[in-house]
Amino acid sequence: MSTVGRKACRSGKRCEIRSLGDAIYHAVHHSDVPTPTLAERLGVRLGYLCDAANPDRDTAQFQARLIVPITLLTGDFTMLDYLEREVGRVAFAVPQSPAGEHADLFTALAEAMRELGEDAESLRIAVDDGTITSEEAEAFEREADETIAAIARMKAIVAGKVRRLTVRKPA
Repeated sequence: MSTVGRKACRSGKRCEIRSLGDAIYHAVHHSDVPTPTLAERLGVRLGYLCDAANPDRDTAQFQARLIVPITLLTGDFTMLDYLEREVGRVAFAVPQSPAGEHADLFTALAEAMRELGEDAESLRIAVDDGTITSEEAEAFEREADETIAAIARMKAIVAGKVRRLTVRKPA
């Protein structure tokens, strides 16, 4: 398993999700919602949830119907991010910004630039020794996906502001 302990994950040493099982485990055990509370809110037995979220257990299969409710209850998009990556897509949350304010545009731009800087560093590390390993390529792909999502968020903010400004035009 490529996850770290909950405490380490939540304090900055994020899990490296390499399988759907890792993503499920992470969402169930590393979110702000305690696993017993999550099971109760989902209407499933705690034992089932723990077994189904354990990538090393084949006795209890994780039910796909739980992906959306777990994501909504925990605010953890690890499972969806993993699925998107596996099929070559990048998803992002559509931001909502107050009309007439533009600070969010510059915040989004700064975030996209920060992500691009992380891409450059990841790529520099990967090519430093003259070869790119599969782990380095995966790390760069994750970084690049985060940059793409940051740019898409920025585009959505701009598009949202145009619609608001158009609606407010005097007749």
